[in-house]
Amino acid sequence: MVILIFMGIILLIVAIDYVIFKLTDLNRTRRLIAGAIALFVLPPLAYWTSVSLLMPHDPGGFGTVSVAFLITGLFIINGIIIFISSAFA
Repeated sequence: MVILIFMGIILLIVAIDYVIFKLTDLNRTRRLIAGAIALFVLPPLAYWTSVSLLMPHDPGGFGTVSVAFLITGLFIINGIIIFISSAFA
């Protein structure tokens, strides 16, 4: 079950990257704005969504927070990669 969740998250990140790279079209300023959105808006949204979806299934909360931090870390790394790619656009 956990593997399916992470595969879904990876597919979501790939879809977000595809949309960002398709919309920015090698434009540096648009890619910087998209990187800022991907770095500062998506991780908190992913964190609170994963916490709210997983909390009813974990009474202690330790596993929920661990998975939420892992998901948020993936989104942060994705935003950093988009920022780095804007330097080469």
